[in-house]
Amino acid sequence: MTDFINWLIGVARANPDPLSLIVGTLGAWALGVMLEAYAIPTSWSTRSQQGATAAATVLGGATLSTLIWGYLDPHNSIGMRLSIAIPVAAFSAIGYPAIARWATAKWPAIGTIWKMSQ
Repeated sequence: MTDFINWLIGVARANPDPLSLIVGTLGAWALGVMLEAYAIPTSWSTRSQQGATAAATVLGGATLSTLIWGYLDPHNSIGMRLSIAIPVAAFSAIGYPAIARWATAKWPAIGTIWKMSQ
């Protein structure tokens, strides 16, 4: 196990840019689940709830990826980080409905708006 952790740390040190994009994507998905569960009113239409979740996932992913990237590799300019983080966040939002469905199937208390019947 220690060898695996050391290998993982070595990969993270050697590749801080992709690591920040992956962590930013995972953080954005977690933000989307939290917003669905606690912040977005259920009185909104399904389309409005999905739109708010998608927008929060894209904005959260781009912001988190850019901040982590800036911390891990400050030599890159903010413009370069944003020009890569925003499209990656937009594409990662496409995967959020599948992740939300899987998480709801595993933990029904999540209750995502992205149900299989839609």
